[in-house]
Amino acid sequence: MATDAAALAAVAERRRIANGERVAGRYAAAEATLLAAIEAASAAFGDGDVTVAVLRNDLAVTYKYAGRLADAETLYRQALPVLEATFGPGHPEVATVWHNLGGIPGRRRGVALRERCTRSPSSACSRRSAGSGPSTLGSVRLARLSARSAPTSIINLPAGSCPWATGEMLRRQRRRARRSAS
Repeated sequence: MATDAAALAAVAERRRIANGERVAGRYAAAEATLLAAIEAASAAFGDGDVTVAVLRNDLAVTYKYAGRLADAETLYRQALPVLEATFGPGHPEVATVWHNLGGIPGRRRGVALRERCTRSPSSACSRRSAGSGPSTLGSVRLARLSARSAPTSIINLPAGSCPWATGEMLRRQRRRARRSAS
């Protein structure tokens, strides 16, 4: 018991340090620290432990910010079954991983757009930054709407298990309750 507590404290400290490195933009240092924490947690608790899954999610976030989207997606998909089994499909931690996983295609489009802009400065990309194209906020809203209307095409969710659908159902229920109360 004492060794488990000591191992958990050491892993938690590494996680704290790694998250600080990631926030500071030092992705290589964050990656090294998180990989060491994952190795220590796997040795202490086993690969299927929730601590390892949370650390994998943290490493996936680091990879996402570093632009390593394929690696991030792999880690999100490794962490998700463990988190769902531990917390249940409706838990906020699980919804966060689904959200992060759902953001990967948009990130890929953004990377492709930035690459296209750097190759061709006279393209529509430079005009968009001057304000003549659609706003970034509008694009984000459009992406969110399309994600809610067709989540299976974006993140390959099984039918009926989409966290966004649950949130939308709750919003509709609240609206109906407000209308009936007035």
